[in-house]
Amino acid sequence: MIDATELKNEEIRLVRDSISGRMQEAIDTFTSAHASLVDFLSTKLPQIDERGKDGIFARTRLGDYSYDIV
Repeated sequence: MIDATELKNEEIRLVRDSISGRMQEAIDTFTSAHASLVDFLSTKLPQIDERGKDGIFARTRLGDYSYDIV
């Protein structure tokens, strides 16, 4: 369902032909019902810096090491 060539560019892109009609309908319904959430996740969230005092790690208090492999 995910285009492997886009992963090399650190992007996730769905292969639309691999999604069933029923799944596409569910995605469309969710997207319509939660347009502001989808907009935030797809456009605004990626623009927020991860590090720094106003970054995602500071805001969530997760710390930038939380998911590092030890």
